[in-house]
Amino acid sequence: MKRLLFLYFIVVFIVGCGLDQKSSYPIPENLLQDGDLVFRCGISVSSYAVRVADKIGSYSHVGMVVKETDGWHVIHIVNGEMEDTDGKEIIKNEPISRFFRKDRARAGIVLRYDAPDSVLHQVVERAKTLSQQEIYFDAYYSLSDSTKLYCTELIYNIFQNAQIDISEGRRSRCPTVKEEVILPSDIFKNQKLREIYHFSE
Repeated sequence: MKRLLFLYFIVVFIVGCGLDQKSSYPIPENLLQDGDLVFRCGISVSSYAVRVADKIGSYSHVGMVVKETDGWHVIHIVNGEMEDTDGKEIIKNEPISRFFRKDRARAGIVLRYDAPDSVLHQVVERAKTLSQQEIYFDAYYSLSDSTKLYCTELIYNIFQNAQIDISEGRRSRCPTVKEEVILPSDIFKNQKLREIYHFSE
């Protein structure tokens, strides 16, 4: 397994060197709404590890779309992307073009949760409130510790504030994690989520 991860890292590094670091997949912004969920299939080693653990899922990371004064952003939390957070693995509120940069993703999808505007407004306000806090990435993937969060746990927390269980109670087991976790597919399978747009290489 270690050898496989090492070889994967080498391939990703070589391919990544040939990519335009600032180019991203174009997302039709006229289709977006506050509160949309964006999933991406990452190309990092940690993304590969998530996909190995999440055997039935196609995506390794998730965030929430919000409208800011300078355009559409994504609120999310991820490990290993610290160049614009002073070297800290903390929650981010960044342009959607950065979220879907080609050196970070090779596929993506936009999903919309079916709920009244008033509920979605509450969800988005919760996301924005959390994004203003210095919340660190949870490397232990512990749902029992809300002081740190991982990507799906952040989305779960945001919706839970509006009395919505976005994972519908689904939990998964990972060999290296003590507690049950929420994997991207545990959220993706929610029947109230409908596809708005998707892309792949």
